[in-house]
Amino acid sequence: MPSQSGTWDGVCREETLYTFDGKPQKVALLSLEAGPTAEKAKGTLRSPKGQMIAPAVVLVDKRQCILKPESLIGKRLRVEGNINSATPVHCETGSELVRSQPQFDAEKSWRPPVIETSLNKIKILDSDTATDDEKRLLQQYNSKQPGQAGRAFRKLMQSNNPLLLEMIARHLFIEEEADPYLAGEDFLEYPISVRSAEVIRSIICNSKEFPKSVQTWASQRSLNEPDLLRNQMKTWYLENSHRIQRREFHKTTALSNNGFNRNPLEL
Repeated sequence: MPSQSGTWDGVCREETLYTFDGKPQKVALLSLEAGPTAEKAKGTLRSPKGQMIAPAVVLVDKRQCILKPESLIGKRLRVEGNINSATPVHCETGSELVRSQPQFDAEKSWRPPVIETSLNKIKILDSDTATDDEKRLLQQYNSKQPGQAGRAFRKLMQSNNPLLLEMIARHLFIEEEADPYLAGEDFLEYPISVRSAEVIRSIICNSKEFPKSVQTWASQRSLNEPDLLRNQMKTWYLENSHRIQRREFHKTTALSNNGFNRNPLEL
């Protein structure tokens, strides 16, 4: 794969990975919103002599990095750098990347492939979490002009940024009918509370920050029943709001089957 240079935004969360000899280590995981595609790898950085180093940077699950120290957890970051999955790694520290092995087998002496990554800059961004493009979309999303809110809705549906959830979720609790209405001469538009439920569902499905169980649950929800979808997203958000506020998206949980139809205001 050719080398890919660019700038990527992301958010840190905590995760336990494993050193080369199988020992657990807590690190800060940076999930990138956009950028390079690389081989699947998960691990920590080591020096050529085998010592652990910090700060550590590593690709995880195609579009992620590991960062240390833990003080970065919950922060929004911007990373500028260069990633290449074809050759061994030589970062600015001259360190070497190894893949994590939760069940290390010393007899097999398993040795994973390495991935090259050279990061030039890591910047902590403002805590308001939205990029300039996302801020413009959110303004259009609230627009009363026919069609503009619908266009912003369709673009937000492509977002994988979980930090938008708090800004979008407030619309879930607007008291309004769930049925679509005529927004122009020839097209229908769902009310903003329903659109917000669908955007939240899509962000859950698109983002690598959420557990697979939550993504599977969200993928099974449908806009075909807009009122039910809205209630489900209300309930899910209220049950997980404390985790979302702490940026612990990986700790969110799916609703149980018994919780799909509960009135969220009764929680």
